[in-house]
Amino acid sequence: MQAGFVLGPSLKIEALAKFKVMLFPYGSEDVLNLVTGIGYLFFLFLNGVTMDFSMITKTGKKAWTIALSSLMIPTFIGLFVCYSFMGYLQQSLGEFDGGKLPVIVVGHSGVSFPVVASLLSDLEILNSELGRLALSSAFSMDVISEVMRGFGTAVVSSLKLDSHDKGEGKGPKLALITSINYVAFMTLTIVIARPAMRWVVRNTPEGRSVKKTHTSMVILMAILVGLFGVVANQTVLGGVLLVGLLVPEGPPLGSELVKQLEMFNTWFLVPIFVTCCAMKVDVSTPISSQLVLVVVTIVVVVHLVKMLITVGICRYCNMPKTDGFCLALLLSCKGVVDFVNDVFLFDSFVRNLTSLSFYSQLFSLIRK
Repeated sequence: MQAGFVLGPSLKIEALAKFKVMLFPYGSEDVLNLVTGIGYLFFLFLNGVTMDFSMITKTGKKAWTIALSSLMIPTFIGLFVCYSFMGYLQQSLGEFDGGKLPVIVVGHSGVSFPVVASLLSDLEILNSELGRLALSSAFSMDVISEVMRGFGTAVVSSLKLDSHDKGEGKGPKLALITSINYVAFMTLTIVIARPAMRWVVRNTPEGRSVKKTHTSMVILMAILVGLFGVVANQTVLGGVLLVGLLVPEGPPLGSELVKQLEMFNTWFLVPIFVTCCAMKVDVSTPISSQLVLVVVTIVVVVHLVKMLITVGICRYCNMPKTDGFCLALLLSCKGVVDFVNDVFLFDSFVRNLTSLSFYSQLFSLIRK
């Protein structure tokens, strides 16, 4: 990220200009973004492979309660505050900035499972009681967020939300069809991909590595499922992550995929991709102090509510205060996945293509 800030537009140093031109001649930056973006795609796939999807059924009531409460309550409180004061915010910050503030609420209410898993591994508490609870809560929260985001994207992208939307055929009927496509996409992927993975495992002799043909088949399946997700107005990343979740954890298949892809993707392509993302950030752009104050206030309030809810549930379950506070901090951490998601939001100009608009419409109905 630091290299990205140096190479990006943030540091306007004349001495670095010629080196930037040498590193990135005309058009090469877009090509590098595309190639390393594929690396990030497989990075998410590997994160899904390392997750144990059966953890959903094994997760106890405590983890589910923490996940649902820590996700839903801060989201609705933050959105309620944003939309209650939207008129004032648009007058103070401008229509563009005021309308985008709920993105911050949605982004900071959730948590990324890969970020929490990586942090627990670095702290060497992955196998502790606190680590297992944090892992289960983060996984449940991430799955709920992805499903809600998928439905929100499918519905909202099929509706006309304002008079400026020129999309033909948009309306409730198309929203219903797209939602059905999304459910069918999820169901067919699980019904077809999971048995295929188990067939690969059954046909691999004990103690042997999975055949290259079979691992290539799984990788190709992940890419095809990601492309088929476009039918339900989903991103390629969602389908690839879903296939990764369906891969049986551990040997022979899961460990073989990690062995083949982790070194080149996680340690080579993904760092370059993060650098490319950081190159798009221009910290030298003048920002009003009022905007900074509003954004910081929203972020602090959302995380404070999330932490108070997590600590309260832990105290109700007779957990020590220190463990409850540590769990609240773990579920509030952000990492590379969140940073890249923010860059994707910036790139795609997703005013109406994310679940944010779904929350907006839902909140409007509730208020009426």
